[in-house]
Amino acid sequence: MRIQSPTHIELVAYEPTWLPAAALTEAQGEMIDRYFRPQLDIAPPSFQTGGRWRLTPRGWVGTIPLDARTVLAIRPRLAVDNLFRMLATAYDLDEFRLFEGRLPAQTLGDFYELVVLELLERVAWRLRQGLYQPYQTRRGLRPAVVGRLDIDYLAAHPAAAAPRCDFEIHTADIPANQILAWTLRLAGVSGLCAEPLRRRLWRVVRRLPVSLRPFSAADCEGLATNRLNEDYRSMYLLCRFILDLTGPEARAGSETILPFLVDMNRLFEKFVAAWLARHLPDGIRLQAQERVFLDEADERAVRVDLILTDRRGRPLCVLDTKFKAPDRADLRDVFQVTFYAHARGCPHAFLVYPTPLARPLDGRNREVRYRSTCFALDGDLDAAGRSFLNSLLPLLPEER
Repeated sequence: MRIQSPTHIELVAYEPTWLPAAALTEAQGEMIDRYFRPQLDIAPPSFQTGGRWRLTPRGWVGTIPLDARTVLAIRPRLAVDNLFRMLATAYDLDEFRLFEGRLPAQTLGDFYELVVLELLERVAWRLRQGLYQPYQTRRGLRPAVVGRLDIDYLAAHPAAAAPRCDFEIHTADIPANQILAWTLRLAGVSGLCAEPLRRRLWRVVRRLPVSLRPFSAADCEGLATNRLNEDYRSMYLLCRFILDLTGPEARAGSETILPFLVDMNRLFEKFVAAWLARHLPDGIRLQAQERVFLDEADERAVRVDLILTDRRGRPLCVLDTKFKAPDRADLRDVFQVTFYAHARGCPHAFLVYPTPLARPLDGRNREVRYRSTCFALDGDLDAAGRSFLNSLLPLLPEER
């Protein structure tokens, strides 16, 4: 039996798309409005829309499977190759050389499949070699004394039929392996992978001798490696990417829908931070998402996008990324970045845009100098990064 490929409805970020009333069912429209309101503005057919659906993506791109037959594909305004490079830089995926020896990705869905395939092949290889299985200390009732006898338990239960012991077991059912199984399982039920890849995913998941329990992208940060499982570090990077960009679970009847969504505002911030971390000159350091407390009681705090400091930790400037292309800076953004600079005791503040402002920003709020700058995304990203850095450094205090 031939499996029919789903229909892809192409959308472009920030641009309204008009669809005939028959393009979506009422249930699909309700699901979009219920689960994906932050990502999409939807207007149902009415006299105001000329009897058509109107879908306008907000600051997100990606793929949303509405069911097995219909998929929304939201494309970015920038070149898709640059979007892939931003993702690779922001999530430390450059080392995997995802496109070498494979068909180039044309859509975000293709890119997602490449990452999933890379993880699948690495997990399958490790499964053939043997999963990491450290010794784990367990406590429980045993038919005979194994390991160390729990004397306190024996004293409190002298008539116990079995002794309680602390003992060690050799097991693969640990978070280091469970997170691999959970990530592959999410990819398998997402509806974003083609049927042959989905079958391979399930075969590997069934072979993994671990418990299935949920993990988040943040959990990948807390998993350490050692000389016995150094190769797990690369698999954690792939897991972090998949888990971080797998959107909220939705329901379409009896089906589970797991979209693949990229918040472009957040990606722009992560990309700029990752690029700067690799290219800043000696003597300047980067702090991302630093919490700055507003009072001595340390009860209220804000998170500052990016702060550049000298080697002693003294702040040089605050950077606040804004993934939008206005003619002039929004006053609320100006107030926000200068507030961050005041809270951090920083003399310089910059709003970073993906395109130059028609009316560049340059002003002062008490002791804070605030300006606009640009990290362009419409050409060679490394060249744009160097231009951004070269325009930024001369504006910082000379004594670093």
